[in-house]
Amino acid sequence: RAAGRGGFTTICTMANTVPVVVSRAIVEYIAQESRRVSLVNILPYASVTMGLKGETLTEMGDLKKAGAAGFSDDGESIMNAGVMRRALEYTRWTKLPIIAHCEESSLSGGVVHEGKTALRLGLAGIPSEAETIMMARDLLLAEATGWRLHVAHVSTARGVDLIRQAKARGV
Repeated sequence: RAAGRGGFTTICTMANTVPVVVSRAIVEYIAQESRRVSLVNILPYASVTMGLKGETLTEMGDLKKAGAAGFSDDGESIMNAGVMRRALEYTRWTKLPIIAHCEESSLSGGVVHEGKTALRLGLAGIPSEAETIMMARDLLLAEATGWRLHVAHVSTARGVDLIRQAKARGV
């Protein structure tokens, strides 16, 4: 209702729900329920990997046939570069995008951006490199596979620069 009142006609749901969107049955359920109760079109994103664990790819072709609009492990980064590369290769075949959550988990133990404010408030900071290292990797993999990548919730100036540079190269 909020989306409709805000003027949206179509929205996409992320896959990091309970249960995680990993099967044809869940995608079909979301589509069926959204038609029954919603004022807007709701298109589900399915998970890239089983249980958002970043290890085993979902059945992307079957999920597309069921109505998935794209793939994302939002809330979790796919830490294994080989898995991410295979995901981009497979989604190229499906012609659906991957929506990436770019965060190097070994750097992201804080609650706010690292800096003077975090220090002054005594809060654990997250360095901008937590975003940009993973983003650079994923953009390079998208370039190598020739497929589309949507980077969700960019929060750093360097991240915006990396995206601009990638777009300039045709990524």
